[in-house]
Amino acid sequence: MGIVERRERIKKRVKADILSKSKEIARKEGWASVSIRKIADLIEYSPPIVYEYFENKDKLLETIRQEGFAHLKNEFIKVAKIYHDPEKQ
Repeated sequence: MGIVERRERIKKRVKADILSKSKEIARKEGWASVSIRKIADLIEYSPPIVYEYFENKDKLLETIRQEGFAHLKNEFIKVAKIYHDPEKQ
């Protein structure tokens, strides 16, 4: 395993942690309470690290929104495969 692969894994994990903690804060306290500083504290990195992944809070929200719609799409596809009758879908 090379250094490049390890760095990529770390980057993916940090990004996933940022998204996860953002969602956690939003669930508990509401989206207005989500801040780059809170996220950084929870993932135990400095705020500039969070900004390396997301330009600002709006970009973070957009990524979360896209993930949500992708999840919904996958669920609709699963339902469509199980039930061929539109009424059951």
